[in-house]
Amino acid sequence: MVKKIKNNDFSEVEASKIAIVNFSVTGNESCQIMEQIINETADEYAGKVDFYRANIAINQESPKKYDVENIPAVTMFINGKIDATRTGFQPKEIIEAWIESKL
Repeated sequence: MVKKIKNNDFSEVEASKIAIVNFSVTGNESCQIMEQIINETADEYAGKVDFYRANIAINQESPKKYDVENIPAVTMFINGKIDATRTGFQPKEIIEAWIESKL
């Protein structure tokens, strides 16, 4: 399950051992494709990794705070700190390998 971030509140993300945040915007084709990939991946890693979606149109402060310059952007947080960010379309296999390298 992918939780939606509201009001720029990343407290759950920062409290997670491993969290993936999908920074995106509604209506962008690349973002929609990444959202599907993240949703599928979230189901497969339930209980191991926490997944979130931050719509940057709603959470306008978040991109600046977390250095997101392009979308879609997928950021991995480990113990509340940014580990890495991947921008643009990322195949599911790449996302899964990235997660596996951190488990």
